[in-house]
Amino acid sequence: MRLLPFLLLLSLYTGRIFAQSVTPILVYKDANRYVETSAFATVLEDAKSEWSIQQVMGMPDSVFRRAQTSRLNLGNSESRFWVRFRIENKTEEDLYFLNVVPIIQYLELYVVNADGQVRSYPPSGILRPFENRTLPVHKINFHLGKNPKTLYFSVKSNRTLYFSNYIGTREVIDAYVSRDERIFLFCFGIYFILIIYNLVIYFYSRDKPFLWYSIFQLGSLYYFLYFSGLGFAYIWNDFLFMNKDSNIHVAASLIPACIFTMYFLNTRNLLPRFHVYLKALVIGYLGVLVVQLLGFVVFDNKLAQFFNFTTYLSLWVVAWVAYFKKHKTARFYLMGWTVYLFTVIMTVLFATNVIPAFASFSVDNYAINFGSIVEAIFLAFALADRVYEIRQQARSAQDLLLKQSADYELLVEKHNHLLNIQPNANTAENPIEVAQRLETLIQSIQTERDLIRKVSIPTIEGVILLPLSDIMYIEAMRSYAQFHLSNGKKIIASRPIGDFEDVLPDPTFFRIHKSHTVNLNYVERYIRGEGGSVILQNGSEIGVSRTAKAELLRRLQIS
Repeated sequence: MRLLPFLLLLSLYTGRIFAQSVTPILVYKDANRYVETSAFATVLEDAKSEWSIQQVMGMPDSVFRRAQTSRLNLGNSESRFWVRFRIENKTEEDLYFLNVVPIIQYLELYVVNADGQVRSYPPSGILRPFENRTLPVHKINFHLGKNPKTLYFSVKSNRTLYFSNYIGTREVIDAYVSRDERIFLFCFGIYFILIIYNLVIYFYSRDKPFLWYSIFQLGSLYYFLYFSGLGFAYIWNDFLFMNKDSNIHVAASLIPACIFTMYFLNTRNLLPRFHVYLKALVIGYLGVLVVQLLGFVVFDNKLAQFFNFTTYLSLWVVAWVAYFKKHKTARFYLMGWTVYLFTVIMTVLFATNVIPAFASFSVDNYAINFGSIVEAIFLAFALADRVYEIRQQARSAQDLLLKQSADYELLVEKHNHLLNIQPNANTAENPIEVAQRLETLIQSIQTERDLIRKVSIPTIEGVILLPLSDIMYIEAMRSYAQFHLSNGKKIIASRPIGDFEDVLPDPTFFRIHKSHTVNLNYVERYIRGEGGSVILQNGSEIGVSRTAKAELLRRLQIS
């Protein structure tokens, strides 16, 4: 009796080993459904890529290992892999083979029929002509016939060999491909519409974030065209450097993503340290892009995945910091990157079988597609939010001007009336006292008229005439300038800060830093330091450059 538990465990272990050594057979019997093949795959690694199909067919079953996963993932390797499937077709229909994750570069198929005849197919993959596919679609596919017994796939790629495949009749494969093509065209159409829409806004407003957003989405389109094989088949068939797995798409998509972030979040002024970091990334990726276009491989697949993920993670962190610094329009930007990073992580978990795949809908195959579309839509919302904020600022400034206009007109009327009053010769007033009162009155009028002086500020909705006395300080935003008003409102001008230096009165306004011009009437305190800083009436603290420090102290009469 003591031996019974031991014998039971031994039998279970022996049965498991035996089950793993038996080659599984895919029995296809329902012509209305397709079957995912990964659970029926056996794999053999050809480290030196030197075996022929005849050599592989002559090898014993023991050299093949069972996959036993919901999705066949062969990892990152320079080796060639032989993937074998054994099939038994119980229907009267021809069978078709479909690769549903189109990132395989080179794939060769050999079919052994029931009579032992071996039929070879032209090589396929994302860098091979569509003519080598049975159906001219962006998924790799083959016609297997009615009686395929054994399939041998020779697979090689510098990328992750994520090898997910379906077998079914022409009807069910056509249905899957049709649905997949609709999804692909939907994603493609969304990208195209967003690109055209934002280019139109850019040519209307000359706002550079819209331009770089469009370029970034063009990079995303290039990504889809490359991995679907459509670019190779229809666009750049003769461009040799585009047909290599050089990870050009990494630099081509990350460069505009970083530049768009720098412009949209105004990192130069709001987050200077992050701005330097993003600028260094752009310069680095530009160098990588040039080198790879010359034919030298800088990024292998692992490095490409690492830099791709870490750069997007960096942009997400920058968005978080900008959002907490009260950059209002960063909210949709942050949402977009959050969704995209989530779908990237989910795709990796699906591909590595940490999360089981959903074969019924293949949500793992579309996660990146939908994540990219949601990200693009959120970024479009972010840009629309930017336009809305600028327009709100313009309307607030216009309301302020209308409110103050009546007061200023009454003031001018009052002063004009006083200036027309002549001294009465019959009065006993001292002429000297009268002259002094008039001089004081004239000085008062001149001072108050200075308050009425206005500066014209061009915006995307027109030109605003803003009283100089309402301007607390001006902040540079690359090719724009943001006016901060005494009532807490802001106006974004469509001209750089340097264009306003000649129209602002010199004694009142002083450029204390390359990014800030301050109305000295609103300075409450100066804090000493290398350059120091000033505290304004609204509590804002603005740094002073070393070169402007001496002149500022002279104007503020600080010794």
